[in-house]
This record gives sequence, structure tokens and C-alpha cells, in this order.
Amino acid sequence: MSAAIATKEDFDKFQRTIVKMLKEVNNSTQKEWLTKEECLSLYGIKDRTLTELRQTRKVVFSKVGNTCIYKHDSIIELIEENKIEAMSH
Repeated sequence: MSAAIATKEDFDKFQRTIVKMLKEVNNSTQKEWLTKEECLSLYGIKDRTLTELRQTRKVVFSKVGNTCIYKHDSIIELIEENKIEAMSH
């Protein structure tokens, strides 16, 4: 297994990204349903990935006309189910 070395700039960029994501999540945690745009922004997934998750019924959604909204808890549950634990040393 090869090791990667992160620079201070890499860490700073990562930290800014995490802070931004936490702020966005905190702003939307009260929402039970998310729009496509909110899902993409909050979780950094691609439009095609979200479409595939919907088509394979891996996330709960509702469709009114041509607009889909996604159950927030369902997205979080999917992320939790697919998390990969860190290796302990």
C-alpha cells in the first residue's frame, strides 16, 4: 500500500471544504425533503449519480410533475451504509 503526503495547503483546502459542507448541512437539517440542487450541493455528488440512485430505488424520492425531491434521511442513510471505516494503526 502506498502512502500519500498531504501539504498544509491540501489540509487548509480540505478544512474549508468541510466547514462549508457543515454550514450547508446545518442550514438544511430541518428540511425533510431536498431538491436535486440541494442534494448535489450538500453531498458533492453528480447529477447522473443522483439519477441512478433514484432509478435503482436506493434513495426515497417523490415526483410531482417533472420535479423530483429526495428524502433527506434516505440520503444520509445511504451514505452511512456505504461508509468505509479508517484503518487503525
